[in-house]
Amino acid sequence: MQQRPSEGRRVVAFTGDIASETDAETLVAATIDAFGKLDILVNNAGALHDADRGPSWEIPVEAFDEVLAVNARGTFLMSRFATQHFLARARSGEAISTRIINIASGAGKRGFPDRAGYCASKFAVVGLTQTMAQDLDTKGVTVNAVCPGMIQTARSCSGCAR
Repeated sequence: MQQRPSEGRRVVAFTGDIASETDAETLVAATIDAFGKLDILVNNAGALHDADRGPSWEIPVEAFDEVLAVNARGTFLMSRFATQHFLARARSGEAISTRIINIASGAGKRGFPDRAGYCASKFAVVGLTQTMAQDLDTKGVTVNAVCPGMIQTARSCSGCAR
């Protein structure tokens, strides 16, 4: 744990596989242990791009599953365990104002060629966000998605001029 007492900040880093139910639960619990509570969750993990790129009928099932596991299942699991903590705090009488922010993509609102797995996973994140926002509307938990557009980077564009 890094501490910057003069700035009133602490930073803790944990690693795990958010597509794993056990790891996701452990990550949320470790954060609560380190800080005493959790007020905000930002789901910003992303599956590595490789074999999932190409025509939808040629994508290996394993590559499609991996993208969905990290981007959609991981967002679901992390949100699930954070929400359980938020609601337990509310049941104990604590007034909560908590947030879940899911980083989706413009690809979660419109399909793109050669990106079937990625688009499907981000559509899932948008749908999950809309559902959770309605489920948690009256419980002190705000749920939003951010859907940035494409930014040309080495990760997004293999073979692009640098």
